[in-house]
Amino acid sequence: MTSTTNTSTTTTDEMSLDAPARVCMPWCRTNDGHEGEATVDQTCWSKDRAIPLETEDPVSPERLMGTPRDPVPYSVTYLEAPLGESTRVCVGFGDLFSIKYTPAEARRLAAHLIERAEVAER
Repeated sequence: MTSTTNTSTTTTDEMSLDAPARVCMPWCRTNDGHEGEATVDQTCWSKDRAIPLETEDPVSPERLMGTPRDPVPYSVTYLEAPLGESTRVCVGFGDLFSIKYTPAEARRLAAHLIERAEVAER
């Protein structure tokens, strides 16, 4: 049996909670093999690293989502590795959204941010 949502296709096997445990990434915050999770949900997530944002309007998350959020806006970074896929470096704005980068893209972004910060501090 196959169910289709948008352009992705999910099989019954991928949704089964009888999926065998996977080998977690060394940085996985649960590091438990994700046993008991559906195969499509067996994603390793790192711990978040958050940076409070001093120049962002504290109510901008509420305006974006229309619901109360953390009053202090912050940027967050974390890693994710869905089963069978490459590790992604994720950069987000609080819990509203995140952008997923390959490690190479994240390095290029980091280099640009460092260069922009150096120029701004002159």
